[in-house]
Amino acid sequence: MGELLPILLRSAKDGVSRYSHAGELRLPASRRLAFRELGLAIGLSAIELLEKDERGTDLGRQLELQALRPYAALGTTLRSFWLNEEHRRSRTWLEHRDINDVMLASALVPEGCLRLASG
Repeated sequence: MGELLPILLRSAKDGVSRYSHAGELRLPASRRLAFRELGLAIGLSAIELLEKDERGTDLGRQLELQALRPYAALGTTLRSFWLNEEHRRSRTWLEHRDINDVMLASALVPEGCLRLASG
């Protein structure tokens, strides 16, 4: 992943920063896509795993990861929202229930899919 990782980390920070300020988190469940938000929660879980893997490496990469660290709590917020049974009764949850169930399970134990993805 050498040269690609810093680019991905910068792009991730830009994207999650915009998302967190866009106001979508204030919308009701009926106006949100669980699988998209839970995918973000899974991705945010990767921050801690990457920090462990990147210790002792390039200072630039460590700084990129540090810049993402404040957004890690957003993953908890998203998981908590979709763990609420009332939110899982929304039309948008039920219309995509199969993928939403898989994404929620993956978001609750992200190490499984993240470790598999990293090899």
